[in-house]
Amino acid sequence: KLKVIRTDDAGSPMDTTDFPATMEFDVPPEDGTPPQFTKQIVPNIDGRHAEFNCAVSGQPQPTVTWLKDGVPVNTKSDEFRIKQSPDGACSLYVDDIHRYGSSEYTCQAVNVAGKASSTIEISIDEPLNTRSSLLS
Repeated sequence: KLKVIRTDDAGSPMDTTDFPATMEFDVPPEDGTPPQFTKQIVPNIDGRHAEFNCAVSGQPQPTVTWLKDGVPVNTKSDEFRIKQSPDGACSLYVDDIHRYGSSEYTCQAVNVAGKASSTIEISIDEPLNTRSSLLS
C-alpha cells in the first residue's frame, strides 16, 4: 500500500490518500560472490623444483595468498614466485622443494564476500608422494 500525504506550503498535512502498490527490485548483492576454487592445487614437481597450480573464481576477483605450513611464503626471496592471472589461474613456484622437506602448501583466496582455501601436503621421500584436499 502506498500512502500519499499532501501538505500545504508550511509542510502541514492536508489530506492522505492510500493507493494499492507493488514494488519489486532486483538488487545484486553488494558483497559480490565469495571465492570458489574451480581447480584445486595440482603439483608439478620436476627434480628439485615444484610448481603448484590452481584456479579460483569470485567477484570481485579474490586476493590470493600462498602459505607454507600456515605461514605466508616470502615472495621477496628468489625461492618462491607467485603468479595470478585475471582468469583466476594461480601458481606458486618453489625452487629446491627438497630443501623444505615435507610441507603443507595452501592457496588462500579472499574477497569482500568471503574466503576459501585449497591445500596440498607434500611428502619428501623416495618416491615423492602427494595428497591434496579442498577446503572452504
